This record gives sequence, structure tokens and C-alpha cells, in this order.
Amino acid sequence: MLKVLEERNFPVGELLPVASDKSEGMTVRFRGKDHKVVTMAQAIAAAPDLAFLRRWKHIAGMGATLRRSGCDSHRQQ
Repeated sequence: MLKVLEERNFPVGELLPVASDKSEGMTVRFRGKDHKVVTMAQAIAAAPDLAFLRRWKHIAGMGATLRRSGCDSHRQQ
């Protein structure tokens, strides 16, 4: 996905690569810069304007848990 964003010169102000807790702190390279991987909870707390998601089984379950706890209450109706 990052490769496509780079190839199409998609405007990205801040990149928040998200992965499981095991991968937190690792880095991914995007547009010549390293970006630290964050957890789903950290990304939600950052309240990004736009998110591209890939549905993983464990992440999908986590998202449902976060919705029930009110973490997505910042969304506009």
C-alpha cells in the first residue's frame, strides 16, 4: 500500500504505520524516511483524518472492542 501511495504521489502529512503490539517500535520506510510502527490504540488516539486499513482477524476484533469502549466517539455522524 505504501508503495502505491508513493508511486501516485498521494499527499501524506503524517504517516502512522499501524501493526500488532509485537511490531510496535519497528520502522517502515516511506518517501526516504523511517516511520515508527504504532499500535492500533495509539493510532486511534492520534485521531487521523484518513486511514487505510487492512482487515486482520486480531485487529478486527480489537477495533470492535475499541468501538464498544467509545474510542471512535470523535467521528462525525
